Amino acid sequence: MIKRSVALLLGMGLFLGCASKTKGQEEIEQSPEPTSQDITVEEDSVEESLEVLYNKLAAGDFTMEWMTDNEYLHVKLSAPTTGWVALGIAPSSMMKDADFIMGYVKGGEVYVSDEYGNSATSHTPDTDLGGKDNILDKAGSEADGVTRISFKIPLNSGDSYDKILEPGGTYKVIFAYGSSDDFTSYHKKKTSAEIEAL
Repeated sequence: MIKRSVALLLGMGLFLGCASKTKGQEEIEQSPEPTSQDITVEEDSVEESLEVLYNKLAAGDFTMEWMTDNEYLHVKLSAPTTGWVALGIAPSSMMKDADFIMGYVKGGEVYVSDEYGNSATSHTPDTDLGGKDNILDKAGSEADGVTRISFKIPLNSGDSYDKILEPGGTYKVIFAYGSSDDFTSYHKKKTSAEIEAL
């Protein structure tokens, strides 16, 4: 009888001990430690951190943002037009020998062309000359009278109609825009500047 009473008292003590835990203690004990799979990074914060890496140049009506990694030059280009915008890299004289990237937005679609300055006053697609279209990640938008395009190009594509870009090198660039959605109409405005491919 005594053994039975002791066992009963011990059992009640254990029950009361469990019941005396607060709700907070129960949640702490039941919550597992976070693992690396439980930790997430907001996409916006990643995008903001990448934005910091871009260099920015305002040249007249044109804005160019750029950055380089080990393989590519990443570019964002904008101008106040509803037609085409263009960037020419390292011309030898006026437009000659420049590596041109031209783009426009029409009906929500983005059109970007890889072109070469085949004379002081003209350009033609690399593909028409036996080269390749080496422009990647083509994107763009048109809003409030401004056209924006973005893209990346290899620092060294191996194409004789593209420039070899050395990180840290300084390059003359020319900008132009036109009022039409095509790659052949005459420019409305142009300017030039220098950038350093950091």
